[in-house]
Amino acid sequence: MLQTEISTERLVLRKFELSDAIQVQAMAGNRDVSSTTANIPYPYPDGLAEKWISNHPDNFANKSVVTYAITLKESENLIGCVSMMHLNSEKPELGYWLGVDYWGKGYCSEACGALIDFCTEYFGIAVVYGKHLSRNPASGKVLEKCGLSYIESGVGKEGFMEKAEEFKVYRKVYA
Repeated sequence: MLQTEISTERLVLRKFELSDAIQVQAMAGNRDVSSTTANIPYPYPDGLAEKWISNHPDNFANKSVVTYAITLKESENLIGCVSMMHLNSEKPELGYWLGVDYWGKGYCSEACGALIDFCTEYFGIAVVYGKHLSRNPASGKVLEKCGLSYIESGVGKEGFMEKAEEFKVYRKVYA
């Protein structure tokens, strides 16, 4: 199956195109965006967005990761990303980021809710996990709005983090 678009009231989730790479680098590479996640480097290197986008079709085909560009329905402007990682594991994990100009408007919760619905139906996942850095409580609010509940805290270093940090883990069981 090809990756299909997902529509919500205000958004369209679509596959990323290589032509999105410049915007991805600019938005995700913003220091404020990068600092809210373990998986986005700062500074954001040239060529990384193209490499990341080029992996999406294979990830979708082998049902390991599904990644969507979050766009505004009315303008088609790219505003961020939402993904479900580790789909073929016992702990599928929701991930997301938005450009700074789009924070605090409910877009992230709307996109995440739509992706969770899609993944529970298309991939048959029975549980969704999410985690955020403890110093980023707004991300925890997104997870709670999507029905996930806090289950534990931990300390770790992953992705592009410079040092280990505290994070909080959330979960929702669907089966």
